[in-house]
Amino acid sequence: MFTLQQLRIFQAVARDGSIGGGALALGLTQPTVSHHLAALEKELETPVLVRHARGVTLTDRGRILLTYADQILGSAQGAVQAIRDRAQLEEGELRIMTFATAGASFLPSLLAEFHRRHPAVRIRVSEHNDPSGGLLQVRDGAVDFAFIFTVPQWAHNVPELRIRSLFKDPLVVALPSSHRLAGQDVVDLADLAGEQWITQNTDHDAHHVTLLSACTAAGFAPSCPIRSDAFATIATYVAFGLGVALIPALAAANMPAGVRCLPVRSPGLFREVRMAYPADDASTPASAFVRVISAIDAQWWRQWTDVD
Repeated sequence: MFTLQQLRIFQAVARDGSIGGGALALGLTQPTVSHHLAALEKELETPVLVRHARGVTLTDRGRILLTYADQILGSAQGAVQAIRDRAQLEEGELRIMTFATAGASFLPSLLAEFHRRHPAVRIRVSEHNDPSGGLLQVRDGAVDFAFIFTVPQWAHNVPELRIRSLFKDPLVVALPSSHRLAGQDVVDLADLAGEQWITQNTDHDAHHVTLLSACTAAGFAPSCPIRSDAFATIATYVAFGLGVALIPALAAANMPAGVRCLPVRSPGLFREVRMAYPADDASTPASAFVRVISAIDAQWWRQWTDVD
């Protein structure tokens, strides 16, 4: 019986039209290729190639063999890949980079479902503060998958990655529960023009940039004397009446007593939560995680951003 190696060599020679070209494509010597082709024809008891000065051509039986060689070698490669994929789901690792409010809201539920389906896969999670950093980590192979957020003022495009939108996370105003506007159902930013705003440490932070843009559109420049990158810290300052803040709805679910979060009557005040993974070569665990996420409907995401 002929071997897969013989079929692979025959296929390479048939496609190139020469023994030398087939040998070069496979990294073999011409004598080795000729030896395997002779053994193949001996096993089949018929010539499959006609050798001439310009190279080789297929006989009628050679064309039949090439059709089956393509199928057999494709099936063999598929079997190898399937076995490797299974091994990764039994022994592999899923490396995820995320942002803090994702980890404090929807991500644990997703990971629990993934673990239920693939209990042998090790899960590693790290956090980032800069969305572009998360994308670069995926691109460079440091992690398999990333959750990121973007705001309308920022655009992220990494051609090597597939970036899919999951849901919009509204930005809401966090007020002390004793605030004059805390009893309303919705607020206008213009009504908060005279307030002290608690915002992020760095001026280039996405949330801070969004706050400045929104306040400018509302006709004022916000005063920002207190700064912190942690929404929990920001919320504590708000609870003690030290100012107001613009925070994502994902963070609003974990506010301390003394804080009321209200929607803002302003278009475009949101951040978009996205997932990113390699476009062409995602790991098997990452692909399995994408399938978990793809099975979720829009209503499931909405529960994390509802503000009472």
